[in-house]
Amino acid sequence: MKAKLTVNQKRLIPVLREAGVSVVEIARRFGVSQSCVLFWSDPEKWRPRYAEANRKERQNKPEKVRKRSLNWRRKHATRLKTGVYISHTNSKRPYPPGGLCEICGRTARLRYHHWEDTKPHVGIWICEKCHRPIEFIDFPPDIDFTEKYLAKKAVIEKGLV
Repeated sequence: MKAKLTVNQKRLIPVLREAGVSVVEIARRFGVSQSCVLFWSDPEKWRPRYAEANRKERQNKPEKVRKRSLNWRRKHATRLKTGVYISHTNSKRPYPPGGLCEICGRTARLRYHHWEDTKPHVGIWICEKCHRPIEFIDFPPDIDFTEKYLAKKAVIEKGLV
């Protein structure tokens, strides 16, 4: 009973309900649950109720929500430009103990730096201060651009001083 409704079916549900077709009959015809039919028969009425129920579930059952989220991420892996599918949950090395940068050892918000899109598990957890120079090591700036920038900087500084 977990069929996905098409846009036309979603538009047709309110029309069928107004014509007097029962929720049970619509659900049977489209192969969806009765709650799905109720929602699409009047989404503006049901959307706040679902939002409130979801908020309460996140507050009262965080472990259940976390498991559902992990399962969803495993099921919906990301497709990279290279055509390789990866899962976000298993794609990175484990977060370092204590949340310390693997280069400088500072406790800060860490970023994951990897070298190849097809091998996201080969990477390093580093802070923002260490991440910027590493990006330049991996992708050095264009020499012509750097020379133009320094020349322009010198002209501007001479004009301002």
